[in-house]
Amino acid sequence: MKFRSEFSIAPFTPPLTHKDCILSLGSCFSEQIMRRLKRDKFRVEVNPLGVIFNPITIAKTLIRLSERRPVHADELHFDPRQGLWFHYDLHGAFSHPVKEEALKGMNHAIEIGATALEEADVVAITLGTALVYRLNSTGEVVANCHKQGQQLFRKEMLSLEEILAPWRTLMEGLLREKRVIFTLSPIRHLSDGAEQNSLSKSLLRVAIGELTRNYSQSRYFPAWELMMDDLRDYRFYAEDLTHPSPTAVNYLWERFLEAAVAPESRILIEQIEALQRSLEHRPLHPQSEASRAFSERLSQEILRLERALGGGFDCEKEILAQRFQ
Repeated sequence: MKFRSEFSIAPFTPPLTHKDCILSLGSCFSEQIMRRLKRDKFRVEVNPLGVIFNPITIAKTLIRLSERRPVHADELHFDPRQGLWFHYDLHGAFSHPVKEEALKGMNHAIEIGATALEEADVVAITLGTALVYRLNSTGEVVANCHKQGQQLFRKEMLSLEEILAPWRTLMEGLLREKRVIFTLSPIRHLSDGAEQNSLSKSLLRVAIGELTRNYSQSRYFPAWELMMDDLRDYRFYAEDLTHPSPTAVNYLWERFLEAAVAPESRILIEQIEALQRSLEHRPLHPQSEASRAFSERLSQEILRLERALGGGFDCEKEILAQRFQ
């Protein structure tokens, strides 16, 4: 008997390899998957300006990064209750009590993101919600309300055309020579109710379908469908019943590797993760003959992987030195 509606995912062509540079933007689900690639020594930059949920702000972020357009002082707002300067298009982690320090941190992040976009072979986009907040004063969609008064905003559902218009421009211009991976976040946004969440996800999924159908440089990874149709059980959710559980994230990660990553890079990932598990071992007697032999084996494995990937194992070397000194 079958108890799950498993389905196959067509392999990505070309697949991702360790040679690719990747810029990932979008919801926190993108961070979970892409940070795993980064841990496994892929060259990945994840959300340099912070987590972004809506497609309009993600598009604006790509344009800002492509122009290397810095944040200017007159773009910042001050919250007297928190004593912080902030920007509506950037995450709260960049807010700061000193205006100049806020600008410095934001513009440093923009430089990092701009370089990552310029070097990127692949841009990974994870859309989270089509429900947005607009500033009443300007009509601009914001990425983050920064706990400002509700009276400053109006909440609305984007139309399909509002979602598609900036992305058509990007796919025909800035992203024309990039490989683009779209994902619909499996995290449910239930604060506005199940019906609104369903409508929001449906709009985003139709928009992604339009883009992948019309632009050959793009592919879709079905994280949403894997969660809704394959796993489809509350035991695969965290306690909040909206975020995937660690087990579910691990499953989505495995399916992503299977569909999107080249076999030779999957082998390297297995070897890197085996090394990292070995480094978690804390020897009781680091000066013993057995521990020294174990340390030497790990040292040789690090050198072998460094040769294969051209470096990137300084952290592992430091851990090895600390554990077996």
